[in-house]
Amino acid sequence: YYQLTNQIHHKGLNGYFFTPVDSTKNLPAQLIFRGTDCAASAHRDLDPYGVGKTTFDEKAAQIQAMVATYAKKHENAKIEVIGHSLGAGDAQRAVINLISPDSDFCYADIKLFSYCTPKLDSPTINMWFQNLNALCEAEKKPRIELNFSHHERDLVTWTGDANICGTEEFFIPCSYLV
Repeated sequence: YYQLTNQIHHKGLNGYFFTPVDSTKNLPAQLIFRGTDCAASAHRDLDPYGVGKTTFDEKAAQIQAMVATYAKKHENAKIEVIGHSLGAGDAQRAVINLISPDSDFCYADIKLFSYCTPKLDSPTINMWFQNLNALCEAEKKPRIELNFSHHERDLVTWTGDANICGTEEFFIPCSYLV
């Protein structure tokens, strides 16, 4: 069982942080983002800097603080980051922030489940690769797994520049279901 530990609602950004009720079972925490469902979130879809980017960036520090509190309290903490459509773009951005070299916490296991995600803008993808390069030098590294699922005719998945992925220096298992 899980409990809702924290949540964020801001200009169409809806995120929910669930933690296991029984921490002895070593279950992952879950950070879940909702997709487009109202006028404010539809406005985020049209963000000229990247789908949902401006609003996410406004609340990135608050999202980071939500997940940091849990990771700092639990050794070898695990997290699943889940999102659909606009929320899947938010989920990718959250994973990028989870491995930021500026973080004072580390999850042992990070799994992304992204359904019908828009691709991210180039500056955000560049930040991902910078964070991965810094992670290569870090003493403690999380296991990262990326899972993407989308319908080939879904126009949302055609937007943006790229999804997050591994590099030659930092292998990340990725699953794609089309």
